[in-house]
Amino acid sequence: MSNFTKPIFSPEEIAETKSGRLYVGYKGQLVAGHDFSSKPFAGKFAKKFTKAKELLDGTAAKRNCHEKINSFGWARFDKNQLTFGVKYVAQMGLSKAGKSAIAKYEQWLGYLLEQAGWKDITVKKDLGSVNYVVPLNNAENISLLYTLSPSIGFFYKAKRPEVEDLRWLEANVVYDASKAKQEKTR
Repeated sequence: MSNFTKPIFSPEEIAETKSGRLYVGYKGQLVAGHDFSSKPFAGKFAKKFTKAKELLDGTAAKRNCHEKINSFGWARFDKNQLTFGVKYVAQMGLSKAGKSAIAKYEQWLGYLLEQAGWKDITVKKDLGSVNYVVPLNNAENISLLYTLSPSIGFFYKAKRPEVEDLRWLEANVVYDASKAKQEKTR
């Protein structure tokens, strides 16, 4: 069951973003995550094979979700979680249509994160903005981060996840699972 629905933007909301009163997204200030599966000496055949494999297993669709997110949002890596949000600037303050457009972009962000396969997404509201937090305390989200890292647009001043960070997160998941198993046997 989906927790988020895809929003439908009204003509007034679209006009608000096209008029220049409301700017949504960053212009070239997002940095892609590391490609952990990079094979720098792979030939054309290997690259095409990888591309075809991603189309078949759904990874290409998940990457597409993050490309859409990068057009209006940002991501930040915080040691044990990923935080996603919408970037906007309203030159003369937000009008009613502008507020509605931002709310729909935030709704769309949640929908795209869910479509990309992230699990246990929580909504965090602070200072009038909505951020989505993806915990990195389960193997599925860590595996997805390994795969989708080059597609995620990280805020340029934020730290990007490194291999050591992901291995540390994996070790924590294994430790927590063994600890829970020991407690069950008691």
